[in-house]
Amino acid sequence: NIANLIGGREKTEQFINRRLLLNAQQVEVDSRDDKLLKEVVEYIHKNMTNSRISASDISYAVGISHSNLYRKIKGLTDQSLNEFIRFVRLQKAEQLLASGKLSVSEVMFQVGFTNHSYFSKCFKKLYSVTPKNYAKK
Repeated sequence: NIANLIGGREKTEQFINRRLLLNAQQVEVDSRDDKLLKEVVEYIHKNMTNSRISASDISYAVGISHSNLYRKIKGLTDQSLNEFIRFVRLQKAEQLLASGKLSVSEVMFQVGFTNHSYFSKCFKKLYSVTPKNYAKK
């Protein structure tokens, strides 16, 4: 169990280091894994308003089987593919809220959420503050 915790922490640290890929427009990509992660993130960003982005859509777009894509994302981020999609959406929501130009509802729809309470719950879990209170900052 301790080995699992240490392994999980290492994956989390690697994921945090790769977070730069999520926001960077022009990033030099060194490894195949980083290239794949960047392609997945770009696909999510291009289809952000689509609340029904599926693993099949992404796997087709990046040219890798669903099972291999799931395995790679899990290995790189320690998150399932759906958790990763949600993370990218929430990170974009945080950026939009920080700009102060859009209401919480507008941000919610722009990042592909359709249920306000679910969006608030997910946002609060990640950022420890509700979207409404975050926007007030």
